[in-house]
Amino acid sequence: METVTVVLNVKTEHVEAFEAGFREHELPVWQDLRDRGLIERATLNRLDISSLPVEGTTQYLIAVIFTSGEGHHVHDHHPGFKAWNEIADAYQSGEPLAFGGETIAETGDVFETLAFFPSANDSGTVGFAATLRAGGEGIFTVGE
Repeated sequence: METVTVVLNVKTEHVEAFEAGFREHELPVWQDLRDRGLIERATLNRLDISSLPVEGTTQYLIAVIFTSGEGHHVHDHHPGFKAWNEIADAYQSGEPLAFGGETIAETGDVFETLAFFPSANDSGTVGFAATLRAGGEGIFTVGE
């Protein structure tokens, strides 16, 4: 699996148009790729917390878990995404920040959500923040 996250800075005056356009153009691309088994999960999140706020913008986090690197490639060459990407550029201030790589941990039956920045120590123990399906949240560890 491969996780890709992107932080966008959308000009405040374009927030409604951006969200409507995302639902109209990008969401169907995600649904198509999910139906084809290439996307496990994808979300668009309006950020309330940011260590790098940009004045005059609303920040969004896009997070996509692809079932393989092929899914990411297919997404970026999808005609629907290419069209939306051109439209969305006009709503943004500055360049987006993009991050991606191999997924090393994921949620399952126990976890509802998993934070995007796990940490590992020299002993191979991975620590991560998560919310539980049964309710509650915490910091969890997994060893080798």
